[in-house]
Amino acid sequence: MTDPIASPMAPVRIGALRAAGGVTAALLAVVLVTSAADMVLTPTAVEGRNTQIASAEMVVSLIRVVAMVGAAAAIMAWLYIAAENAQAWGIRLKWGPGWAIGAWFLPLANLVIPVLVVNGLARASASPVSPWSAPGRAGTGLVAAWWATFLLGVGFTRASARKAFTPDGDYVLGYVAPGTVCYIAAAVFGMLLIRHITALQVSRQAALDALRPGSA
Repeated sequence: MTDPIASPMAPVRIGALRAAGGVTAALLAVVLVTSAADMVLTPTAVEGRNTQIASAEMVVSLIRVVAMVGAAAAIMAWLYIAAENAQAWGIRLKWGPGWAIGAWFLPLANLVIPVLVVNGLARASASPVSPWSAPGRAGTGLVAAWWATFLLGVGFTRASARKAFTPDGDYVLGYVAPGTVCYIAAAVFGMLLIRHITALQVSRQAALDALRPGSA
């Protein structure tokens, strides 16, 4: 059993965690804004009534895709650092740092394992620093809301991609909107989740620093 007040087995990278979380949140904000803009522009762009709006919709869609790819890479980096911090505290994770990245690339398993990684990290980050201290709020409900809206967004988007559309903007929007709304919700929940787990790790490290002999 590890001593909760002893020095960590490896450096705890709180600054790097904050930086990776900030980048991820910023990219998710871009996804949110471009998704909303895409919904507004879609009807006119599909009907071809205004070539400038159609061009703007293409640019917005491209920015959205780039931001989504960037956010995916950033969240993996953030998860990896968070998992390494938990291990540095001596917490045994069922899904360690390698899973923070590898889980996303396993067919079918990537529908389940990433949320288990995040859920495990939330619980680990909220764990008490000593037998006489209280645990934090893990926020597992927030984890579930983020993953559910993300999976729904993926499902709706794939379903609409298989549909052959006529140049009717409102009709197309009716198919596109559910997936986009789910992605917007997932982006919001994702930003809240990153902020929550980062705050848990910051607080946990501060509590450990306060408990160690010689601390101010």
